[in-house]
Amino acid sequence: MVNTISKNFFFNYCNPVFLQLNQTNMYNKFLSTMKMFILLLLLCPFIGMSQSKNVLTARRVFPKTDKLLEFEKVIAAHAQKYHSGDTYWRVFAIQSGEDAGGFQISEGPSSWAALD
Repeated sequence: MVNTISKNFFFNYCNPVFLQLNQTNMYNKFLSTMKMFILLLLLCPFIGMSQSKNVLTARRVFPKTDKLLEFEKVIAAHAQKYHSGDTYWRVFAIQSGEDAGGFQISEGPSSWAALD
């Protein structure tokens, strides 16, 4: 009886043909999953293109060191007057690096039609 069980186990699960078919099935599943993943990655740019407001503008400005407080007041007044509606400014002070002491001004989001 024990000999028959071990013999059936060997022929059912340790048979090289069964193992080869199982590996082929796993490989095909892997390939189909990878194909779907690559297709999804290829479709991602279309999601970004379908948005209507997708333009951001960034610039760095460097005021003179003796006019720094005056520059901050002028930039704040200009941003509040002209850039507080649909597209607004975000102003950041650059604290470190070779551009330290400057300001990063980011404007947006806006559309290409608004820039024209």
